[in-house]
Amino acid sequence: MHWRGAPRDERPRRNGHRHDGLSPASEPWLTDGLSASGDATRHAALAPEKPSDVSAIFTDQYPTNERTFDNKLRNTDYSSNFILLYEVRMPRVDAYQVAPTIKYGELGWTSWRTVTAPMARASRDPEALDMPPESEDVIATTVVRYSAEATPRRVRLPVYDEETGALRSEMTVRAES
Repeated sequence: MHWRGAPRDERPRRNGHRHDGLSPASEPWLTDGLSASGDATRHAALAPEKPSDVSAIFTDQYPTNERTFDNKLRNTDYSSNFILLYEVRMPRVDAYQVAPTIKYGELGWTSWRTVTAPMARASRDPEALDMPPESEDVIATTVVRYSAEATPRRVRLPVYDEETGALRSEMTVRAES
């Protein structure tokens, strides 16, 4: 399907760079993201261009090393890539992670400057989580780099259950102007 103004022959694609993990809600990874003290349960951010200060995006709790995504944000070629950050807060007993998928929907342009990026959520054993046992809520954070000929202004994020394929949630994130 081709939408006027969208690239004709180029689908956005995940180009192999993703970082995800679970953290206690009391130790959030993103400065403007979810936390134990807020009411929000989902948060997403779209980075179609290099952030002016990558270190301002992540909190001190974010586990930095040479392979973590803060380095990818600094070194990405934004003329042909964009970054999507997605977080979900849930009770520890219901822990799951979210990752890109093409099993239940296609990654692609759906309208002028809008990309659909399907995600799947996979349950995790709350007893196996590497965090303090007193952590009641956890945050699943996913950071993905996508390649595309054009930069989207919006990304539609349907999230499917990994086992059943049922649509669990959906949101649209817009690039900041």
